[in-house]
Amino acid sequence: MVVLIGTILLFIWAAFSDMCNNELRKEVPIAKSGKRVVVFERDCGATTGFSTQLSILDRDESLGSSSGNIFIADSNHGKAPSSSNGGPKVQIYVVSPTKIEIRYDKRARVFKRESRFDGITIEYKILSE
Repeated sequence: MVVLIGTILLFIWAAFSDMCNNELRKEVPIAKSGKRVVVFERDCGATTGFSTQLSILDRDESLGSSSGNIFIADSNHGKAPSSSNGGPKVQIYVVSPTKIEIRYDKRARVFKRESRFDGITIEYKILSE
């Protein structure tokens, strides 16, 4: 009986806990804003592919285990060139304290692409080949 209850509790915990981990790859400070753009790989297990995700965070805010809050893309089954993290390459440019530019390969499969976040305007361009 104790084993059965333990098994049920373990199943419930696994079903409702966040099983994903994030690995920070790059940070780009946004001067005079107190914020930064972070590039990371999100690993949610063997059934998911590699992705490149970006978030805008406060200078002292932890990345945690959430998904990207401004940009999420994968290599579209290898069609877009991959970076060292396995997801598509991105380039980040800080234009001003309230504007950034993100460049990515046109062959990448984009799942999220925010145009504004926390007072910062985000523009997107295609990487030159």
